[in-house]
Amino acid sequence: MNRKPVLYCFGASHKSASVEFREAMFLAEDQLRLVMKQVMERHAFKELLILSTCNRFELYGFSTEAPKSQEDMLAAWLDLQSSSGKKVLADKVILKNTYFYLGRQATEHIFSVAASLDSLVIGETQITGQFKSAVSLAGELETLGPFLDRLSQEMLAVAKKVRTKTKIGEKKVSISHAAIDLARRVFRDLSEHNFLVIGAGEMAKVAAKYACTYGPGQINVVNRTRRKAENLVHMLGTGKAHDWESLKGCLMVSDIVISSTGSMEPVITKKLLKQVMKARKGRTLFMVDIAIPRDIEPSCGNLDDVYLFEIDDLEKVVEGNLAERRKAADEARVYIQKGAGQFLQWLAGAAVKPTLASFRDYLDDLIGREFEKTLGRSLFDDLSEQQRQALHSLMKSVGAKILGDAARAVNQPDEDVIREQLASAIRIMFSGKVQEAKTNDDENRDKDSCSSQIIRL
Repeated sequence: MNRKPVLYCFGASHKSASVEFREAMFLAEDQLRLVMKQVMERHAFKELLILSTCNRFELYGFSTEAPKSQEDMLAAWLDLQSSSGKKVLADKVILKNTYFYLGRQATEHIFSVAASLDSLVIGETQITGQFKSAVSLAGELETLGPFLDRLSQEMLAVAKKVRTKTKIGEKKVSISHAAIDLARRVFRDLSEHNFLVIGAGEMAKVAAKYACTYGPGQINVVNRTRRKAENLVHMLGTGKAHDWESLKGCLMVSDIVISSTGSMEPVITKKLLKQVMKARKGRTLFMVDIAIPRDIEPSCGNLDDVYLFEIDDLEKVVEGNLAERRKAADEARVYIQKGAGQFLQWLAGAAVKPTLASFRDYLDDLIGREFEKTLGRSLFDDLSEQQRQALHSLMKSVGAKILGDAARAVNQPDEDVIREQLASAIRIMFSGKVQEAKTNDDENRDKDSCSSQIIRL
């Protein structure tokens, strides 16, 4: 039986798991490049998209033999972790911290994620860029098939519509903004204090730019690549860039530290900070770690005069800033549901397309054979070429009418009738004549046209 492709999602996010678990699951792009294609092939996934960010690690795929539960996806999850050299957690720990969605639930989830409705900070824009990067990587690694390709186009289009049609992005709220807001709650007047920004990536840029609006005493930027630190300082129009070797010295003269690097290991250890705090002689150091994996060893927060906050702590900070965005999120869900519904309708059509195409080929072949057989009799020897063409057109017209009626019945079924059942009925009635699916070559030829309407008659 020809089964409809089903979308599934298996993952963990800030809603289901602690920062420790998400940190253990996180895979950088270079790690995904090494293992993603091999894991897809080893576990017989037809298509695979992986979203790995500081707040979520999710696997998306399509299959006609869709997994039924988290347990069915566990082997692939473990394979990803072990193949990339990460520490493999116990099965029960993974199952406790993850979720599994199938079909419509998975579709609405991925649309919600792309539109930032499922983000720690509703309406943040970074997730759209992260999704685009994930789609680009899957395309490069050839794990992005026609269904995920179409899905990604649809969900990003809806994400854009949500941002332009609602007020979900009007208030400037993000993890980086929340980090500065938290510093303001502690110090009130930021103009009297010095900032240290560690890292020069997107989150660090947002935090530094937001900090500048409060006229801090000084902003120092430390990055492993000094040129990137200099670029950030140039963009800000203020501050000073430093080499990585200057980290300890910058910690000694700063009051507020915002850290967001791509390091896989902590860049600030308790041992280093002990030395720094001894030299500071009781001066308070406020630190916010917005990196995953974390940049600052959690035990640093146990040192005297050190106040350390992590991503999960920021959820409490942003709570008061999200009332309007929650209202906009309610409006956005209408677009999410409509977009997901349209995609599922397209997907249902894709499932029956091979049957209708095969039925059309069957009718064309039948008409051709019967035409030649019938007009080969001596009874029709006196027909002119014009008459023969007229008869042939008549037979083709009848075939097109039959195909059109069948296509409309399948694509616009009566209530409570499933279109896949109608397609299956066609295959049964013309058993052996109408094929269940096309060959691989046919599928490849159709791939580029997957974004068009399924059947046009």
